[in-house]
Amino acid sequence: MRPVAPPLCPGAPRGGRARPLAALALWAILLLLPALAAGEPVRQLWLPGGAGGEGPFAEELAQLWRRGNRPTLERLALAPIADAVSALAALRRGRGDFAIVDVATAFETLGEPKGLAAIGVLWPELLHAVTRGRGLRIVELPLKGPVRVAPNARYAFDALVEWSQEQPEQLGLLHLQQAGDAERPAPQPDEVLLLSGAPPIEGLAAALGTSGNDRRLIPISTRMVEELKLIYPWLQTAPLLRGAYPTLDSNMELPARYLVMVSRRSLPDPTVQKMLTTLYEKGRAVSPYDPRFGEIQGARNQLFAKLLPYHPLAARVLRLEQAGR
Repeated sequence: MRPVAPPLCPGAPRGGRARPLAALALWAILLLLPALAAGEPVRQLWLPGGAGGEGPFAEELAQLWRRGNRPTLERLALAPIADAVSALAALRRGRGDFAIVDVATAFETLGEPKGLAAIGVLWPELLHAVTRGRGLRIVELPLKGPVRVAPNARYAFDALVEWSQEQPEQLGLLHLQQAGDAERPAPQPDEVLLLSGAPPIEGLAAALGTSGNDRRLIPISTRMVEELKLIYPWLQTAPLLRGAYPTLDSNMELPARYLVMVSRRSLPDPTVQKMLTTLYEKGRAVSPYDPRFGEIQGARNQLFAKLLPYHPLAARVLRLEQAGR
């Protein structure tokens, strides 16, 4: 069963990533023991932020990987690590083989000199805007009221600060939520809370479904989306479909930050082929439990072909044209 965030903490990261790293390290070792005892070759997948969030997806990915013995007999072991930067640093040092990271970190870090490459994009994390009351209908520029930003949407906060540098009254409206603020259950009336996650974000879904709830999801204006894209070339948009949350009765097109499967560039072709097959073929053929498998589409890699350096085999299999590579 997938972990459930506290129902009234929509700003908390998906899956409760605040578990002690010591316990997570023990969890990783226990996962490795059966394969090591059997003398099986093991490939390691780093999970930034601990075992929460992407943990349930990765566990099922490892099961699908194990079922497919071709083209290699390797097993996939999962290992928690503090964050995406630490995961990529470990890969550069030759520790581990894969990592799931956000596209922003991948865009800033990957490249030939650093020996890392993308295998493929996974699913989008959408920028959600939540408010209370009926005063606000859309998030737009200039801002019409206070905006609080969850830590997992820090990129949106930084962009709004940059946009507002010459407008002190706008800067005064912005607040970056700190870890200690995570207990705040909802935005104040006519305040906007921005948070990022793959829908449905469990805590948010529970809060919107609470009896007597006055929280609402509201759209983000086209102008604000375009301003974000000017700052972040990796930013895309993706639909939030009607019914994804209680009370959401129309579709929205929202800013999207994708997650990416990354590997060492030196990883052999058979191992890369097995990951591609597991993600883009096996993950769709066997109806996995985790719904995020349904969001993984090979065609979406075309959006990032000019932005990310792909492993040579992945680029060929996905039919990507890599500029200057």
